[in-house]
Amino acid sequence: MPVKFGLWRVGSDSVEQVPTSAIASEERLEEIIEARIDILGLGNLFPVGRQVITDFGKRIDLLAIDGQGDLHVIELKKDRTPREVVAQALEYGFWIQDLSFEAIRELYAKHHQGDDFDSAFTSHFEGDLPEAINTSHHLVVVATGMDLSTEQIVEYVRAYGVPINVLFFEYLQDGDREYLARSWLTDPDLESPSGGSGKKQTPWNGVDFFVAVGENQHRNWDDMRRYGFVSAGHGD
Repeated sequence: MPVKFGLWRVGSDSVEQVPTSAIASEERLEEIIEARIDILGLGNLFPVGRQVITDFGKRIDLLAIDGQGDLHVIELKKDRTPREVVAQALEYGFWIQDLSFEAIRELYAKHHQGDDFDSAFTSHFEGDLPEAINTSHHLVVVATGMDLSTEQIVEYVRAYGVPINVLFFEYLQDGDREYLARSWLTDPDLESPSGGSGKKQTPWNGVDFFVAVGENQHRNWDDMRRYGFVSAGHGD
């Protein structure tokens, strides 16, 4: 289970706990995360659209893309996460897995007053577009909490390669100041499941590393071999 947060205001002669509060609405949470998507702790993400309508008539709260071209579905829940939200995230994963490069361009233009996706992407990441877009995706449910049954479902499908994770947040207010604190069900910095083969992922052998270099004008494999370094992505 995730860490329970606490925040205390320390004064010269007192220590007072800052109480947790209920955030006004999911829309407010969307605004905060869209404005500072790095709050999620998933590295450098670029928003494609907010309230993206799928072919099934449902709405993805936030759809983003990373520098490797992987899509991220971010589903926000102001209150505790019921099983239905996990099922909804899986439905979104089914929909986005086949989104073409052109479809992603169209979605971005629709949600950004007709702006060009390619130019915005290269400007944001300060690098060229990957040769392949949407070869993988990630599902993130953002919520204040989760019951044991839902946690078991998430852990079960993750073990079989479904790229889903849950981020828990606490909203706190101290006078006119607002705070968000977060923790993950599973640390996203650790090796995450991928694929969807229906089999549990083979544990890392502790020896071999694999890196998608993305060779282009900025990165050359021959240089990496010659000088003994690996350069990939443009992330942190």
